[in-house]
Amino acid sequence: MKKHLLLFTLILLSMSIIAQNSVVFKIHHKLGEADFAMYNAAKNNLGDDFNVTRLQYYISGISIVHDNGIVTPMDSFYILVDASTDTEADLGSYPIQHVEGIHFYIGVDPEHNHTDPAGYDPFHPLAPQAPSMHWGWAAGYRFLAFEGNGGPQYNQLIQVHGLGDQNYIKARVNLNETADNNVVTIDIDADYTHILENLSVNGGLIVHSETDEAQVALVNMRNLVFSAS
Repeated sequence: MKKHLLLFTLILLSMSIIAQNSVVFKIHHKLGEADFAMYNAAKNNLGDDFNVTRLQYYISGISIVHDNGIVTPMDSFYILVDASTDTEADLGSYPIQHVEGIHFYIGVDPEHNHTDPAGYDPFHPLAPQAPSMHWGWAAGYRFLAFEGNGGPQYNQLIQVHGLGDQNYIKARVNLNETADNNVVTIDIDADYTHILENLSVNGGLIVHSETDEAQVALVNMRNLVFSAS
């Protein structure tokens, strides 16, 4: 009897180990149909010309929807996305076989948004950055830092820095990804022309705020930028 119980326990343990798959999150940076590159010419939906010289934003509050609606949160995971470099994050190993969606927030959650960046390990995404992603103790982190040039001659300055606890908003992307060789790869596209959806930049645009065009840009991030790759 004891041998049968031990064998059954070992089988269950083996199944548990096999069910663990590495989850890798990749963001493919785009400007329209083209791959993203600094200073490349682009247009928003108004037909305004612009290019990008800096594009960084935070992702946090990640959760994976998988295997017929199970939600697995990854609350302590932070990603500082820099569109000028590849974004690939190893989220860890989980009993996830089939991914149906990924949910995440743009920005830093209110609990950590007003902490001191100097208190983090230098390699932590919330540690001090250059250029800075922290506005100050009261205002917290820059959720989005979008900079570039607008107008037909690209001689009008664009600076859109969005922040504020009220703008900590969730993006949702539906997916259909299955584990392959013990790895689940979550691929999403990010089309950054949509950040400036309905925002005129022909005459430049400078706004560092929780409201106005900065808030519009963050809402655009949630609603328009991300899609299944």
